[in-house]
Amino acid sequence: MIKIIDVYMWNIAGELLADKNNLDFSGIDIVRFGRNINQILYRETISNKSLLFQYDRAIEVFELYYQYEEIEGYNRLKKELIPKEAFREALANAIVHRIWDVIHIYKFLCTMTE
Repeated sequence: MIKIIDVYMWNIAGELLADKNNLDFSGIDIVRFGRNINQILYRETISNKSLLFQYDRAIEVFELYYQYEEIEGYNRLKKELIPKEAFREALANAIVHRIWDVIHIYKFLCTMTE
């Protein structure tokens, strides 16, 4: 009986890391809010793809909306509205500590601050 559970869990782990999978619950819903949660400026749902792809895409969206370049004198400096290290850590923790045999799509939210 234990071997069946182990094999089942390894199958889920393998499928989560596959380029494409059939696990409808293995997704991330990325939302960028405006001034409040009623104003959605951007939304993307990533599902049926590798966890590594989901992680990379979430980082790409972060860089698109929460990083910018500022020119100071002769230098172009990269600035962040939210520290990238904090975002990466929160995203990685959300993925790692998720219960992967529960059917739901994880929502990872960021709000726009002014």
